[in-house]
Amino acid sequence: MENGAEDTEDATVERIRERAYALWERDGCPSGRAEQHWHQAVAEIAANDAYGLDAGTVRKMRKSAKGRREAPQA
Repeated sequence: MENGAEDTEDATVERIRERAYALWERDGCPSGRAEQHWHQAVAEIAANDAYGLDAGTVRKMRKSAKGRREAPQA
């Protein structure tokens, strides 16, 4: 990998790490949910980078999608 690509990847991982930590703190610092916080941070950052969506919008979209998956089928 070129140095510029490595720097970009390092910066992205750092953004994910910081966001995952903020999510962990927001949720009351629970143990055993690091992977969940990491994946949520990845999703939020990817949505922001791709579509300019903020974290609140991403959370609303995920809750909406989850509700549709769990709704009973008629």
